[in-house]
Amino acid sequence: MTIDINVKPYLFALILLQLSCQNTSDYNEDFDTIIENESLYEDEDLSESDYHTNSNFKYEYRTGESGNYNYNYDVDGYDGEGGYVHGNIDMQGKYGDGYIYDDEGNEKHLDLEWSGYGTLEGYDEDGEYYELEID
Repeated sequence: MTIDINVKPYLFALILLQLSCQNTSDYNEDFDTIIENESLYEDEDLSESDYHTNSNFKYEYRTGESGNYNYNYDVDGYDGEGGYVHGNIDMQGKYGDGYIYDDEGNEKHLDLEWSGYGTLEGYDEDGEYYELEID
């Protein structure tokens, strides 16, 4: 029996495809382990489908539906006059808001937007400008 030389590449590709599809049980076992570990969802107000926790990243947790997450960050930075501020903000996409505190403990609400990687800028209710960085 001889095999035509034009058929050999197709036969070789078919054999490689068969070999690559044989062992998928490891993936299924890992997936089952993740599904069984439902203790990650501790907040009763949020369902499993809209709450994700990962302390390896700066955002630590996010809420919302897929593609529409809200991220929470601790921030610090400076107001328009160079005064130090710090606080906590929530971001959704490019925009967000949150509360910051100056050295005297005064609270300000800011409307913010991303200005670069890990940097934000925004204004308080009095129109004062702020530049912040993610902690």
